[in-house]
Amino acid sequence: MWADFVTGSWPPAARAAVEREATPLAYAWTWRPEWTVRPGVPAALRAAADAGLPMAVASNTFCGAAHRDFLAAAGLGELFAAQIYSDEAGVRKPNPELLLRAARSVDVPVGQCWFVGDSVHRDVACARRAGAGGMVLMRSPRTDREPAHPELAPDVVVEDGHGLLVLLRQAGI
Repeated sequence: MWADFVTGSWPPAARAAVEREATPLAYAWTWRPEWTVRPGVPAALRAAADAGLPMAVASNTFCGAAHRDFLAAAGLGELFAAQIYSDEAGVRKPNPELLLRAARSVDVPVGQCWFVGDSVHRDVACARRAGAGGMVLMRSPRTDREPAHPELAPDVVVEDGHGLLVLLRQAGI
């Protein structure tokens, strides 16, 4: 990202200096001190983990390390069998490959996976292209800012982790 989009027109010495520091720069750009865990998400994740459901993260980001650190600090990182981030995978949603890699990482056919995301444009499209078994849209401020995509519909919409836990319970988990 730094070489291709930020420093492309810079003088070679300045470009090289930024490229040497790309990892800490990406971390600093990505990390947000205001990040919080959505209400009910810890309980939903723990219920799924307690039921033996393998879980993976499949997320677009400029720095997966920042997200891993956040999940670890929140006490949730160990609940995921894998964390697949676009900066490391070299592919971004809505490309289905990110979700397919996550499904392979937990050794579950993608058609048997639920995919939870907050973006119709990226997450619902990715889940549909990958052939996910279910697409749960967890609303966020981003959801309301996206243009309408009537051809892309999630299977269910929840407001937060409490709604996700209700779905898990309804599924017998």
